[in-house]
Amino acid sequence: MTLNLLTLKFAGKSSSLEAPFLKDYYKVSLPQVRISAFLAAFVYAAFGYLDAILMPEQRFTMWLIRFVVIFPVFLGTFFLSFSRIFERCMQPILASNIILAGGGIVCMIVIAPAPINYYYYAGLLLVFMWGYTFVRLRFLWASLAGWVLVALYEIAALWISPTPHYVLISNNFFFITANVIGMMACCSIEFYARRDFFMAHQLKIERENVKKIDQEMEERLQKQTKEYQIVNRTLEQEIAGHKKVVAEKKASLEELQEREKLYRALVENANDMVLRTNIEGYFTFVNASAVHITGYEEKELIGKRYSVLIHPDLRDSADKFFKHQYATGIQNTYSEYPVITKDGRNLWLGQNTQLFFENGEVVGFQAVSRDITEHKRRGKADS
Repeated sequence: MTLNLLTLKFAGKSSSLEAPFLKDYYKVSLPQVRISAFLAAFVYAAFGYLDAILMPEQRFTMWLIRFVVIFPVFLGTFFLSFSRIFERCMQPILASNIILAGGGIVCMIVIAPAPINYYYYAGLLLVFMWGYTFVRLRFLWASLAGWVLVALYEIAALWISPTPHYVLISNNFFFITANVIGMMACCSIEFYARRDFFMAHQLKIERENVKKIDQEMEERLQKQTKEYQIVNRTLEQEIAGHKKVVAEKKASLEELQEREKLYRALVENANDMVLRTNIEGYFTFVNASAVHITGYEEKELIGKRYSVLIHPDLRDSADKFFKHQYATGIQNTYSEYPVITKDGRNLWLGQNTQLFFENGEVVGFQAVSRDITEHKRRGKADS
């Protein structure tokens, strides 16, 4: 995530996120802006009671500022927030409200007699708090409004209604400190809002990538499964047909043996690994591809349990998987497991596993496996 250090706008490769962020920020901020504007109108007006107590002679002038100028502006902002134009102008409108609210207090400081006017500066601190945190102003607009208020107070305190130096120094300390702290708070609020939006955007992209990879894998596996199912059904039909012919006519035994030799040659020369195990999981047959891919000699595999190839961390999981297939009688299953070759390399195999029958009884498993290591790596790289 790259942000402009002054404006906090998305920059560099993230610049395309600025427009959608502003739209999202407006949508999220709107309810809080309406509540803040509505409450600010009545809180600002409520302090008219303080005017009547402290300055009964000037109360009508003070009320003119509060009830004729500021109060209608806040309510107008509240009702304007329901119009379409507000989305384009929300930030400058809110900044103007803050300047107007603070400017009204500066006017009261000028109007009020000493020493009462020295206390009205506390209202500016409330305006700072309201503007920097509750109104959802972005950092640049809020900072502009804050420093304009500081400038207005300095003009009033130095030239329009001279203020004693000790009061001026004290008030400036609080004003400037409150303004800087408010800027930090506002900057932090907007920064984390932008960070959360950026992270949500990245998460959406990652989910789309994962979904795309899953769809590609599913389509590929479905295609492979259909191909193997077709091959298996074809072989099963041929074997069943030949067995029937052998039972009825002994003369066809030689033809059946030739077909079995052809099938064995096909398996031996297949690019995919073809493996058979007994019920306990010990290899009874491996083809040439299995020897080539794993690096083990045929004699080193025959009689060994299949788990010798599987990564140690997943051997228990594999046992449960194949026991479940045997217990439920599922004919075809697909699984992916990491294996360790003889020379210590880690490979991923995707395999279709079938129950292997003889004379109608399950005697073991037959698996057709393919090296999917490169596909796994591409999937991780894309994500």
